[in-house]
Amino acid sequence: MSDSTLKELWQQVAEKKSCEAKQKELTAQRDTLADCLKKLEKSKLAEQADVDRLEDTALPHFSIK
Repeated sequence: MSDSTLKELWQQVAEKKSCEAKQKELTAQRDTLADCLKKLEKSKLAEQADVDRLEDTALPHFSIK
């Protein structure tokens, strides 16, 4: 194997390691964002339930004449 071939292979190995590290970082970010999304969806449902409850109890008190 020539020196240029070895050098190219080492560069490819280094690039692979860099890509794997970036993939690991992005996977962690995706997981964090997925957890955040679940919390926000749960909060939205709770808020919507509050709004629905308030609308159900408040609107009958107003009568249009």
